[in-house]
Amino acid sequence: MMTGYIAHKHQLRVGHNRIGQALAHVAPQNHLARRTNTARLVNPIPYRADYFGHKIHFDQNEKLVMYGVTHVIAVDGHSRFIVGYTTMPVKNNGIIYNEVYRKAAMDFGIFHQMRADCGKEFYLSLGMQELFKDLRSRHDILPYRQTQSKQNLPVERIWPEVNSRVNYPLKRILADLDNRHIIDMTDETQRFCVSSVTCLVAAFGLRTVVSSWNEHPIAGRGIPSVIKTRTNRLTPTPQNGLPPKQEAIELYEQTYQGRLTDEHPFGRDPLTGHDDIISERDRLFFQSFSVQDIFPNCVNHRGNMFRDAIMFYIRTTLQFEGAL
Repeated sequence: MMTGYIAHKHQLRVGHNRIGQALAHVAPQNHLARRTNTARLVNPIPYRADYFGHKIHFDQNEKLVMYGVTHVIAVDGHSRFIVGYTTMPVKNNGIIYNEVYRKAAMDFGIFHQMRADCGKEFYLSLGMQELFKDLRSRHDILPYRQTQSKQNLPVERIWPEVNSRVNYPLKRILADLDNRHIIDMTDETQRFCVSSVTCLVAAFGLRTVVSSWNEHPIAGRGIPSVIKTRTNRLTPTPQNGLPPKQEAIELYEQTYQGRLTDEHPFGRDPLTGHDDIISERDRLFFQSFSVQDIFPNCVNHRGNMFRDAIMFYIRTTLQFEGAL
């Protein structure tokens, strides 16, 4: 993964041995944890995806759901290239459709088959995949399949990387704050504040993992970005091919006679309806903290910046609420 990160960030290809020696020197604790981690996912079920665009796999990660963070990613089954991703407080059909499914379709084309588990959060994307299946450049396979999570392994293999590099470092700090009663996750305002800051930091971490993953060599397979370029068989989606989020929601509800859950925050923001005050709160936050600094501070077993950012956000929100 570090070779992929350096290739993405600096356009350099560095050997595994040199990377391993450097990591052992600058972060020995993390290096030891990687060496002793024996968790591996093995695919017992024959699987085949013949080219980039054949199958797209969707899945959600809820390791931080109790702190108001959910990740969703979409992965090409052949190249293992991550084609879309998002981080949100509460999983929602509209967000997943707009930021993952539709973005992947506009960037690359409509994949020939979409695969997801049976979660309701994918209904809108599955519905649009069915309604606009004729925009695919291949029509001899079903537009989608829903399977059990354990049969969605092309995307499941990526979650251990996200967990170890993003979710677990943040969760360790949040659990410590929770256990010491520094934050109160039963308070709706504090729930919102913790979720807001954690989503920012987790989203930054996920972007870093995605860019690294797409450029890292997979043993016996190759580099995802290279395989994608070499085997791509998708036809670009016209700009007006897929409807924007709100139109898609209305089309889904009219076609399938169902009601999708509205987007809502984790907890309660007492400043809702006061856009000028919300903007001022955000300005003060980003003036005082940089997510780009907070994330590596968490990963390197400190977390003081993350803690200070959460407490600042809670304190500022309560101060503005008191002034209303």
